[in-house]
Amino acid sequence: MQLFLLFVETFWQACSHRGQSGPFETIDTDTMKDAFFTFSGALARRGSLETVRTDYARFHRDIETGAQVRSCLRAGEHAWPGGYRCFFVTSDGAALSFAAVRAELESVTWSIRNDVDDGWRVVRLACENETDSPIFCDHTGEQLA
Repeated sequence: MQLFLLFVETFWQACSHRGQSGPFETIDTDTMKDAFFTFSGALARRGSLETVRTDYARFHRDIETGAQVRSCLRAGEHAWPGGYRCFFVTSDGAALSFAAVRAELESVTWSIRNDVDDGWRVVRLACENETDSPIFCDHTGEQLA
C-alpha cells in the first residue's frame, strides 16, 4: 500500500504543473496542499485517504453537465496511458481545444445548462487516436490531431 501511495504522490507532483486557476477551480489552496488525485479522478486527503470530492479530475466521454467539463479540464488534455491529446466536440460537430474551452468556459457551461445549440455546447470528449485526418480547433485554429 505504501508503494502505491508513493506512486500516487509522485504522479501528483508530476501533474502539479496543471495548477490551473480560474472559474473552474473551486477547492481552496489549503485543501489542495493536503490532497492528491486518485486513479478514479477523486480528490483525496493525504494521510487519511478520505475522499474530499469525487470526479474532481477525470475524463468523461459523454458530457452532460458543466461539472463534467470542468472535471475534464482538471484532468488535463493528454490521456493516460498513451499520451494522446484530447479535445472537446460540440453538438454541431466542431472541435474545441482545452485552451478554447478554458477561455470560453462561461459560454460553454451556459450552453450546456440551457441546452442551446449555439456552437458552445460541448457534448463529447475525443482523443486524437480516434481519427486519421488532421483535426483543428474551430475557435483558435490550433492543430489538435
